[in-house]
Amino acid sequence: MPRRSPTYLELLGQQTGATAAREVEERARRRADLSRLPFDRFYGSSLWRNLRDAVLRDEPLCRTCRAEARTVVATVVDHVIPIMVAWPRRLDPTNLQPLCRTCHDRKTAADVRLYPDARRPR
Repeated sequence: MPRRSPTYLELLGQQTGATAAREVEERARRRADLSRLPFDRFYGSSLWRNLRDAVLRDEPLCRTCRAEARTVVATVVDHVIPIMVAWPRRLDPTNLQPLCRTCHDRKTAADVRLYPDARRPR
């Protein structure tokens, strides 16, 4: 009799052990946090993924690093004005910038200080 294919979580558990358990817990916690729902849906949408790919294709280097005369590959597309503050501009190409992870993390920390009352997903 044929066996069923293992689920993603079963494969994950077989491959990585404790790391998989943490990931499963994190996914469950995020699923339970309904305040994240619009953001998860947005970032998972094909509209966002296609726009993100287009931005990185058109401008493959980190904009902040390039302004400081450094050549670093961009890996993140950042909203200049965060979507928690300007949801209608979430797909506006003029509100997007390619950044490396370091510059993105720095900018996000600054955004938290700049917009303390914005509703932030946890």
